[in-house]
Amino acid sequence: MRTIAIFSLTLLFLCPVLAQPQDQVNADAAAAMKVGNFDKAAKLYKKLTKAEPNNAEAWYQLSLAYLADKKDEKAADALEKATGISSKEPRYWRTFASVLISLDRIAQAEMAAKKLIGLQPNVADSYFFYAFISILKEEFLTAETQIEKMIALNPSSPDPYFLRGSLYLRQVPDGRYQHRAETLQKADAAFQRYTELNKNGPLGAYLREQIAAVQWFANFYNKRGDNTPKDSGQSPAEPGTKLAVKKAKAPNYTREAKETGLSGVVLLLVAFRADGTIGPVLVLRGLGNGLTEKAVEAAKQIKFNPVIKNDVPVDSVRQVEYSFSVY
Repeated sequence: MRTIAIFSLTLLFLCPVLAQPQDQVNADAAAAMKVGNFDKAAKLYKKLTKAEPNNAEAWYQLSLAYLADKKDEKAADALEKATGISSKEPRYWRTFASVLISLDRIAQAEMAAKKLIGLQPNVADSYFFYAFISILKEEFLTAETQIEKMIALNPSSPDPYFLRGSLYLRQVPDGRYQHRAETLQKADAAFQRYTELNKNGPLGAYLREQIAAVQWFANFYNKRGDNTPKDSGQSPAEPGTKLAVKKAKAPNYTREAKETGLSGVVLLLVAFRADGTIGPVLVLRGLGNGLTEKAVEAAKQIKFNPVIKNDVPVDSVRQVEYSFSVY
């Protein structure tokens, strides 16, 4: 009995010592994340998951290191482990849904988004990803339902208004000019409400540029009323010379998109100004992993001769589509 007691006491004092190395690994990994050494952090968190394979938080932190290092596929694998070990942690599902959307794994993302809602039905942010996915799938009524739930649960949150603005932008390609003007005005109102509620938060240059573009195109279509041409992407069908594109480059593929095999279409609304320069560029449908930004960059480099009406150059608008495929 005395031997057993001594052995038990020895274990009691040894446990903190045995645990200390893993605590140190975790601390070192956190320190590496803080200074931006994401590769080192990932290696350390991976070491921790090998030592403690059922440590859900270690898998989650590993996913964050991969995300910071723009390795979304590996992040998704780590999150699958984390959610498999601990299926009731909302943080894991929230991040998982976001990563799956970036990888264009929409069906899986929708499952993760619904799981998050099930865990936190009374938290407004829980509905964000399901609403966003519904917009991507052009299930607009479902998206609006989720947005309304977000507003009801947290009226001061800016996020539902960002989603509502995005929802309206997805509907711009359809309809006559007057309908487009009205839809863009609704999008503008939603984004303005977003900025009002987001006064203390950062409003990135990209979003500022998009809001300005929404206003420009709303004004453009509003001035032209219902004079809609057969080609819905063109300017009003009036006598004069057509827009002549002299030079247009294909957008570059990003490394992240190549690694994940992301393919798809970016649809833009582009203003071709009377002075021969590219004006606002509005994203109607985008892609992740930097492909939307590359498409916008390519559109801004288009060289052209403007539309001429009554011997005078005039502004015109075109829908420009860029396709991305991994061969």
